[in-house]
Amino acid sequence: MSEPSGKRKRLAPRGALVTIGIIVGTGLVLFSAFAFIPALRNATIQPIVDSYQERKARDLVKQARAHFEAQEWGEAIQAANEAYREAPEEPEAMRIMAEMCSTRRENLPRAIFFRNKIIAAGADTVEDHRGLAYAHLTLGNHRDADKALQVLLQKFPNDPGGLELLAKFQASRGDMEQATQTALRSLEAQS
Repeated sequence: MSEPSGKRKRLAPRGALVTIGIIVGTGLVLFSAFAFIPALRNATIQPIVDSYQERKARDLVKQARAHFEAQEWGEAIQAANEAYREAPEEPEAMRIMAEMCSTRRENLPRAIFFRNKIIAAGADTVEDHRGLAYAHLTLGNHRDADKALQVLLQKFPNDPGGLELLAKFQASRGDMEQATQTALRSLEAQS
């Protein structure tokens, strides 16, 4: 709708200036606060960014698992790598990387890296400890395998998988009597 010519409605000059001043002033205060006080910027924006990255990483982990189940190896590895790049401190992103690296002997050192990182973050599960012990056993790192098995069985004393790994470790050292007893304990823990 147009105004009749020659009669334009005008804002009172003071009202317009006050409104513009408030908008510009607020913008400058916010800009200054975020630009010059990193702690404020980090406290307000960073949690939102982190939450988004973690959620995106978890979605990528789900995709990686689906590809892995479908035996689409390339896509699974790509999604796992993307998840880790998106949120390298997200436990599920580290875990999927450890799982992918555990599928090939030459990648076991990287699997160990990721398992140790998960454990250090305090987000460990029995599977993480088993995976760490398994990788060390497979690579022949007997000292590290022994240590990993001790931690595993200290945290999860009746874990059948951990007891089975311990029995294999004992057998590999030639302690067949102890290996047999541990294997029996593993069978009892399964029932």
